[in-house]
Amino acid sequence: MFFLIFVCLVSCKNSTDPPDEFSMRQILDLNQYENQYELVFVWEQEIFTIKSNGSDLKQLTKNDFYDHTPFWTMSGEEIIFTTSRYSDNISLYKMNSDGTNEIHIGAKEYWCDTPKISPSGQSLVYIEGRRDPFVEILVRINLDGSDRMEIFEGSNIRRPDWSPDGQKLIFDDLYFIYQINNDGSNLLKLTDSTYRSYDADWSPGGERIAFVYISDDDDREIYIMDIDGQNIQNLTNNPIGMDHTPVFSPDGSKILFISNRDGDSDAYIMNVDGGEVVNLTNETLHFSYYPTWSPDGTRIAYAADVNEDGNNETVYIMDIATGNYQKLTSGLSSPQWNPIKIVSEY
Repeated sequence: MFFLIFVCLVSCKNSTDPPDEFSMRQILDLNQYENQYELVFVWEQEIFTIKSNGSDLKQLTKNDFYDHTPFWTMSGEEIIFTTSRYSDNISLYKMNSDGTNEIHIGAKEYWCDTPKISPSGQSLVYIEGRRDPFVEILVRINLDGSDRMEIFEGSNIRRPDWSPDGQKLIFDDLYFIYQINNDGSNLLKLTDSTYRSYDADWSPGGERIAFVYISDDDDREIYIMDIDGQNIQNLTNNPIGMDHTPVFSPDGSKILFISNRDGDSDAYIMNVDGGEVVNLTNETLHFSYYPTWSPDGTRIAYAADVNEDGNNETVYIMDIATGNYQKLTSGLSSPQWNPIKIVSEY
C-alpha cells in the first residue's frame, strides 16, 4: 500500500512556483499574538516554511523527488524529513532550517515512515519497511544517523510516540496498542479485546494515553487509559460518525481530534474528561489533514481542501478561544510548528 502511494506521488509531481502568500484582509489578525512561530509544510512534494503571521514564505527544497513529513528538531535550527532521493526508496534526511546542508541519516535499502523526535531532541524513532519479505521495524537513531537500534519488528506498525521522559514508546499495529522501553526491552500490550485500537497519543504529563477503539460495527471512539492499560474510559461516546486521531494540548487539558459526526470531516476539541466538545472547523472548510497545536496552545494549524475536490489544499491557522481562522498559504499535509518562539521584530 505504501509503495503504491509513493509511486503515484512521485510520478504525479509537477514543478510549480511557490504558493502565494495570503491577503491580510481575513477574519483572524495573525499579528495580534505575542508568541509568533515558524511552520514547515509541504506543497507539490516540496518543503516550505512560513511565519505564523503569514510573512516570509520560503521554499526549502526544489527537485524532482518526493519530499514529505517535515518536522523541526527541538533546537528549531534543523528540519527532519522523508524523501525519495536515495535509490528511489523513502529515506530520512536532515537539513538546516534554511534548506542548506542536506544530510542522509536513515533508511537506505528500505523505505521509512512516521519519524518522531525524542523529548530530549537527541534521537528519533521511525518505521522502516522491507518489501521482500514484507516486515516493518521500529528503529531508533541519533540525529546524525549514528547508533542505529532495531527496537521492534512486526507488521502494520503505526504512529510511534515517546513518553514525556523519553524512556518509553507507544505504537500500534492497527489492532493493539503496545508500550516498549526505548532500548527494545519490556514489550507490553496495553489493549487486548475484540475491538481494534490505534492512534495512541501520550499526555504531556505522562499519566494517560488517548487512543481510538473501532467496534465490530465500525464505530470509532476516542478513549483514554492509564499508561499501564488500566482505567479505560470512552471520552466521545458518540455512535454517529467516526472519531479519531486524538492529540493532547501542550498543557494536557484538552484533546484535539477529527470526526465526521456532523456530515463532514472536521477538527473538534474537548476537555480531557470528554466534556465541552466543540466543532472547530464547523463545516466551513473541508478538513483534510491532522491539525497541530501551537507550542503555546493558543492556536492550531491545519490543511483543508476548500473545494472538496483535492485541487485547493490550503493551510489555515485557527484561534482556539474564538474559533476565528485565517488562510495562511496554499499547502498540503499537516503543518508543523517550530518549538522555538520567534523573538525578532514582533
